[in-house]
Formats: sequence, C-alpha cells, structure tokens
Amino acid sequence: MSPKASTNSAPDKERWPRLKMMLGVLIGYMFVLAFLTRLAVAKFPGFFHPAIYFTPDSFTDPAARRFAELVAKGHIARALRASKAFDDGVGAIAPDGVTALLIAVNHRNQAMVEALLRAGANPNGGPTRTPLALAISAGYLSIARLLLQAGADPNGSMDESSALNRAALLGRQNAIALLLEFHVQANQADGDGHFALLTAATVGHWSTVQYLLDHGASPWVTEDTGITLAKWCKPSRPVDDSPQGRLRQQVIDRLKAVG
Repeated sequence: MSPKASTNSAPDKERWPRLKMMLGVLIGYMFVLAFLTRLAVAKFPGFFHPAIYFTPDSFTDPAARRFAELVAKGHIARALRASKAFDDGVGAIAPDGVTALLIAVNHRNQAMVEALLRAGANPNGGPTRTPLALAISAGYLSIARLLLQAGADPNGSMDESSALNRAALLGRQNAIALLLEFHVQANQADGDGHFALLTAATVGHWSTVQYLLDHGASPWVTEDTGITLAKWCKPSRPVDDSPQGRLRQQVIDRLKAVG
C-alpha cells in the first residue's frame, strides 16, 4: 500500500509548484491589464466610456477648445480663466451645439456645472443640445435639479427627444417626478412627435404609465401615426400575471372606466 501511495503523491508534489507558478503569472497579467486599461481610459475616455458623447473636439476656435478641454479635465479655476480669452466665454456654443456645460454634465462633474452656471453659462445649453436632457437620461438627478433651479426649461430636448420622453423610455419615475416638480408639460409631444405616456407604454413600463396618468398625463393623447394608449394596451395575448402584466390590466380597466 505505501509504495503505491508514494508513487501517486510524487506527481502531485511536482504539479503543485507548476500550478502556483501559472497562477502567479496569470495574476500578474491581470494586474498589468488592469493598469493598462486604467491608463487608456484616462487617455481616451470617450472611446472607453460610451456615455461620453460630447468632447472639446466640437469647438473649432482654438481658445474655446482650450477652455472646453479644461472643463473636460475638471480644472475649474483654469477653465474660468481660459473662458475670458474669447468673446463668448462660458457661453460658447460649438458648431454642433455642444457647450462646456454639456461637457461638464457628460462628465458628471457637479462642481464644474455649478461653477459654469455661477459664471453665467446658459442652463439650456445650445440648440437641440440641452444639458438637462442628458442629465435626465444618464440618471444624474442632482445635476438635473441644479440645472432646473438655475432656470433650465423642463421641456428641453436632446436631438428633438425631450427630457420627459427620455425618462419615460427608461422608466425613471424619480426623474419624471423631478420634471413634474418644475412644471414640465406632460401632454406635450416632443420634437419627434412622441408623448411620454405612449413612450412608456411602447416599452412596457406600465408602472410609469400609471404614474404619468396619476400626475396629469391625458390618456387621450394621439401621435401623428394614430397610436393611442388604448392601442398599446390592447394585448396581442392574454394579460400575464407578472407585476407589469397586472399593471397593464389596471391601465386597461382605467381606460374602460373613463369610456
């Protein structure tokens, strides 16, 4: 018995050091990869962070671009000094409608947003590039509140899609509540002709549909295509017993009650 046991244990003793060495090499590679990834993210944030859509590259004027670069990097004092080197200052708008305020929101830099607003930046940003719509869709509600308190239009949009419609698409009732607090027009179609209520129904956010109905949204709004809430409620199959399915049935019952 003992000779057999010794012959089996010998390969195990030889295998274990090799396994430890391979594990050590693997961990080393992981650390190197993590370091290189962090370095690359710091150097090229827009490529590795898909949420960073708006960059200083939008600005063609060298002085304005330098200002926007400092905003993107989070250098508040230097950015404000750089803004004095050209006529439009903190309110500069790039040819595509990007503003420094939009870049600051995109980087979720609330301190920079506050500084730019105090320096006179327009809370509504550039045409079709409302910082509020970006803050709402990204879920940066503290920044969204800051913009609204500074006078941002709650009905503002990003590429024709309103902040409210974006919140409805994502089922973010806390964002909808914030916009309602600042008197957003719940029954107004956005630039694309979409109503928040119907957008929520389209993607099956029935709790959001209920919330909008409870807070003033009309069940009778109709898009140019003829789409109504009743059409989205009409099931192509029996209403299921899931939480959202039960909510949809409640919406159907609600519509029946009002005729």
